[in-house]
Amino acid sequence: MLIFFNKRAQASKQSAFPEVDFVELEKAIKYAIKNRQLFSQALSHRSYLQVQGNSNSISYERLEFLGDAILNFIVAEYLFQQDSSAEEGDLTKIRSRLVNRKSLMCIPANPA
Repeated sequence: MLIFFNKRAQASKQSAFPEVDFVELEKAIKYAIKNRQLFSQALSHRSYLQVQGNSNSISYERLEFLGDAILNFIVAEYLFQQDSSAEEGDLTKIRSRLVNRKSLMCIPANPA
């Protein structure tokens, strides 16, 4: 995303984190972003917002919380439907093995 900075902001060097040029980004990814504010929030880490000094912006952590809850629900429902005799404790253990940082970690195709 770094290559899609607004050229004016980059040229003026007003901020270490210039605004994103959504038009160029949308062309590159061949997708029209429907809600730019939500899109920006989804990509904004708390440390970025602290450096930027914008106390009105919200980091992605609230969206991450919601996404984690939805993923847990979907996996729980799937496991619940797959084995009607499984007990709650067993289902919880299986779900926690499936939905965790290690099992969901993206591994690069060509590790360095």
